[in-house]
Amino acid sequence: LDTKLMKNMKPPPKKTSYLEKQANYYLLAPVLFQIMFTSVLFGLSLKRCFERQNLWYLGANIDGVDECSSLNNFSLFVRIFTLASSFVPIGLYVTMEVARILQNYFIQNDRRMYYEPLDVYTEVRTNGLNEENGVVDYIFSDKTGTLTANEMVFQKCVIGNTIYSKTDSDDQGLYPMKVAPLDELRTAIESGMRPSTADEVVVQQQPRRSSAAPASGRTRRGGHSGGGLSQVDVELGTKFFSLLALCHTVVPETSAKKAEKNERSRMELEKIRLSEPSTDVAAPSPNVETVGAATTSESAVTSWSSYPQQQETAVAVDSVSEKERIRRNGVPSEGQRSSLAFAEAERAPKYQATSPDEAALVLAAYEQGFEFLSRSSMSMRVRACGSLQEWEVLAVIEFNSTRKRMSVVVRKLENDPKADGTSTMKGTGTISAATTPKNAAASETSDPKAAGKLFLFCKGADSVIFERLRGGQGKQVESLSNTLDAFAADGLRTLVMAHREIEEESFFEWLERYTEASSMVGAGRDEAMAAVEAELEIELELLGATAIEDKLQEKVPETLVALGRAGIKLWVCTGDKQETAI
Repeated sequence: LDTKLMKNMKPPPKKTSYLEKQANYYLLAPVLFQIMFTSVLFGLSLKRCFERQNLWYLGANIDGVDECSSLNNFSLFVRIFTLASSFVPIGLYVTMEVARILQNYFIQNDRRMYYEPLDVYTEVRTNGLNEENGVVDYIFSDKTGTLTANEMVFQKCVIGNTIYSKTDSDDQGLYPMKVAPLDELRTAIESGMRPSTADEVVVQQQPRRSSAAPASGRTRRGGHSGGGLSQVDVELGTKFFSLLALCHTVVPETSAKKAEKNERSRMELEKIRLSEPSTDVAAPSPNVETVGAATTSESAVTSWSSYPQQQETAVAVDSVSEKERIRRNGVPSEGQRSSLAFAEAERAPKYQATSPDEAALVLAAYEQGFEFLSRSSMSMRVRACGSLQEWEVLAVIEFNSTRKRMSVVVRKLENDPKADGTSTMKGTGTISAATTPKNAAASETSDPKAAGKLFLFCKGADSVIFERLRGGQGKQVESLSNTLDAFAADGLRTLVMAHREIEEESFFEWLERYTEASSMVGAGRDEAMAAVEAELEIELELLGATAIEDKLQEKVPETLVALGRAGIKLWVCTGDKQETAI
């Protein structure tokens, strides 16, 4: 009975409006007056009754009935009290309930409080609290998911000394750094990672680009098409989006669900074919080179370079050929446009995440060519611009409200992907999901040349990451801090990304200390773990930052203005920066 759970199991409080409480309080006055009035009249009646008993000559008891008996006196009191009951305004409560019923009708049928997308009107769940809306002085509200739609959209990122934006034309001159389009960075990264085979056309799987993106250099034979970006920018961009694709706890949807969605996409495209003239059905299907050319013109490049993508390949080829057919026939109809948009949206990966921020960052990495494919207890698979990569996960330090950051320690495996899902490391045997991390580490270290480097990827709030950076980055930190303040003023949620290379020996020494701290029992366990975690997250090298937009729900600004005009003060509870909340 003394447990926390039992103490929290209290009966729900009865909700009573202020008006009803005051009405109950003021009701005591007429009730007391009624009792006093009844008592006076009852006393006078008793006095008269006893006086008549002494006047025998009036014949009061001639029939032998005692008019002053106890039963007659009680009935006299009840009659007087009933006659005086009109002093108590019982009709007041009836009037109040009738007024509330009418108010409920108008509230639930108010067109200005109707949400059309879900076909929902305002619902009154407590009839006795209508009048409370008129006496509200303060509103305490959460921001994320209450004032905002909780739909995170990746908008910008800072890598090095450059801001990469989806809408770079609108951002020029607004920030202390130079602004470049994200598509330019992606093109440079793809060119740096693409094999340079002279006689092979490489077709990459990518999400659909915006119409403003340059189409040149997307599908070509080898070479480099990095535009005005240097090799340092490409390397920083590769590390940055690798961090986004690896530093998270996101879980992708199962292959069965993905296959089902791809089948639905294929059926939608089949409906488009059936709705077109029969003369176009006999048109020859494009070969691989034609697909590459059509993809370049449409700025939507497709790849089937690795083993899990057979079904996605078929959908991608169907989509490209469908676009080519629509291009030849002219402007597509509304149904064709919606079907194609549906097919492309269905091909995008779906992730399950504990927070929408994490899912938005992983999708941002996918849009830039770094697709997170799967994870196991000891490894993660990423397709980086068409090249399948496997990373061994050695440690994960998750995010919480105290740490305000998340870190992972990973190692890139020099692997040869197999069809059965295993990876053969060069000179070290086979690493599978059943292999323990300790054994895997031992097998890798047996051949130092084959073992990859250990990297710590860390993301978190700027106030936490900046104090863990190595020295000599003062100017970069100052410039990034000013940029983050500008992002916050635009209402964007920001996270800072950093990394460092770790010596294998020092990491396993730290891992032993961390294991000892996590196995402690008692009140000091959390403090010990936090101290050991802080030992690893030091001497970081700054990579950049992300800016995510959490759009406001419809008519939130107009609602806040109306509340202010009504004299209502609004307090917003949020973990974002003050500039972001304002």
